[in-house]
Amino acid sequence: MNTFEDNDRKKINTYIDVGKANFGQKRFHEAIDNFNQALNLDHDFTYLKSHDTYYFLGESYRQLNQFNEAIKYLGEALALFDTGASQIDIWVIYLALARALREASNQDATKWMPYYYKIIEILAPKAKNKWLFWQKAEPIFEPVPEAMLEAYYYIGLYHLFKEEYDNAIYSLTKAIDSGSRKQPEFVQAYFYLGRSYLRNNNNQQAIKIYQQLIKINPKFQWVDEASIYYDIGQALYKLGKYEQAMEYGLKVLVLNRVEVDLLAETHLGLGHTYFALESFEKAIEHYQNCIKLTSPKSSIRRTAVEYMVNANEALTEKDSTR
Repeated sequence: MNTFEDNDRKKINTYIDVGKANFGQKRFHEAIDNFNQALNLDHDFTYLKSHDTYYFLGESYRQLNQFNEAIKYLGEALALFDTGASQIDIWVIYLALARALREASNQDATKWMPYYYKIIEILAPKAKNKWLFWQKAEPIFEPVPEAMLEAYYYIGLYHLFKEEYDNAIYSLTKAIDSGSRKQPEFVQAYFYLGRSYLRNNNNQQAIKIYQQLIKINPKFQWVDEASIYYDIGQALYKLGKYEQAMEYGLKVLVLNRVEVDLLAETHLGLGHTYFALESFEKAIEHYQNCIKLTSPKSSIRRTAVEYMVNANEALTEKDSTR
């Protein structure tokens, strides 16, 4: 090896080490500059192929929401994984790629979901280990349980979106079993598991899941309190427990910053509940509130108008028999 090559190697090593340090301190712009400087020195690609520079470069771009560049370099990292010694396990690259593709392509699960399945396949046998470690005792970026939780969580959301409720229930249950309460996805998995049971007409189980969620997360961090109360009210209504359903609907109305659509749906649900309890005047009041909150072409509004007519007729009939 001549002196020039030796000096280049030392420079490359320095740029990579500084880049990793900047990456670890979340100085991603600086890290990208460092890694690109290392790449520029390795003209014939004889050295970097045995290092994890492409992973760090891709993940730095992802952290900056520059997804096209992130996907490009993470793809390079994956392609080069078997070409040399690597400090990074392949599932870490899968995780970064899954995130970049999901964040870039949103609902196009065909792009990102296969990588989450690969993560589960690799990590399932290791799931009992709390942490994985790099060589030289450097901690890896993602603990196994948290990565498993994320993979199952987003797969579960996809199945819920596709109305494949049994698959959603399976994946979201596995997410909860895999992760930590400190993660947003853990709490959100409980919420979407409850919603999956509700949409699957398993109302009793939906209520049970939501009650567990409230117990472990009483401050409603990372989830919408109004949506939980609304869903519980819907489940109770379907079970014929109208008084309890009414209580949860009224809880929504006293909250601050409830989204208009949810507020309208809550008034509609309360209208149905009071109608079932033959409190027709109250039912009419809530149907009217629903109408005020919705646009003329809204299907919710049409339903409210229809039921308000029925409630008026029922009230007239009730008054005539007194």
